[in-house]
Amino acid sequence: MSTTKQNFIQVGLGVSVLRMRDFAPLDICTTSSQFSLLAAACKLLFTDTDSFCCHIQTEDLYKDMSQNLDMFDTSNFEITHTLYTTKNHRALGKFKSETGSLAPLEFLGLRAKMYSLLVPDNPKESKIRAKGIKKSYVKKNVQFLGVLKTFKSTPSTFCTFQSKNHVLRTVEINKTCLNAFDD
Repeated sequence: MSTTKQNFIQVGLGVSVLRMRDFAPLDICTTSSQFSLLAAACKLLFTDTDSFCCHIQTEDLYKDMSQNLDMFDTSNFEITHTLYTTKNHRALGKFKSETGSLAPLEFLGLRAKMYSLLVPDNPKESKIRAKGIKKSYVKKNVQFLGVLKTFKSTPSTFCTFQSKNHVLRTVEINKTCLNAFDD
């Protein structure tokens, strides 16, 4: 009986530590006097285990970022951009743009680990994420706007390799790819 209790405490502690880590950048947003203007205009779109996405309404985001550049990792910006620097490259606790120096026009979050960021100026920077579905299938077949208009789930079929008892085989997998409704 004591081992069950001990395991529960370890799992509970792991979850709470993970949750506290998720909101550390949000705490920086809300408590920093330098960042208070952005925090007031910030709407949280989604959180993940190691990141979050927010919508910020401001006159000039890059001007606001330049006043607080030590809080951002701008190493994925274009080299010619005025805010480009490698000072905070891969530094923990720094904000980083998913799409680099290009602002996304549209965000669509269907459910956990299933979202899209549309960057019209550079389609290479657009992001489509669908957990559990092969990236090659997502790249060729997934269009989030179609699901948004029809409100139907989208099935996917793809082949992959699996190992069972150290024997490799090719299997065809059928999964629900896009679905805005929880199971």
